[in-house]
Amino acid sequence: MSKHPILDQGEVAISLPNRLYRGSFKRDASFEVHTDSDEVFLRLMYEGEESRIASIHLHYFLFADMLNEATQEIAANPPIDDTHREPLLEAAREL
Repeated sequence: MSKHPILDQGEVAISLPNRLYRGSFKRDASFEVHTDSDEVFLRLMYEGEESRIASIHLHYFLFADMLNEATQEIAANPPIDDTHREPLLEAAREL
């Protein structure tokens, strides 16, 4: 896995009984993506003074379901601007 800079931002929230964990990952953070035969591994990392890592492992069927749902949600709303749409289209074409 190689680190890549985050050019925008991501947020993670985990809600448990009696606890809420939240973390932001902005331009001073990085991400990694790794795949194997069954799943995709996503990791967001901030290595500053308050370092934090958020990891998620998704099997391909769940990942496909989530991508499909995201595309339906995006299509059901007003069109997103070209600045955001073009990278999404390019990534979809590569898949």
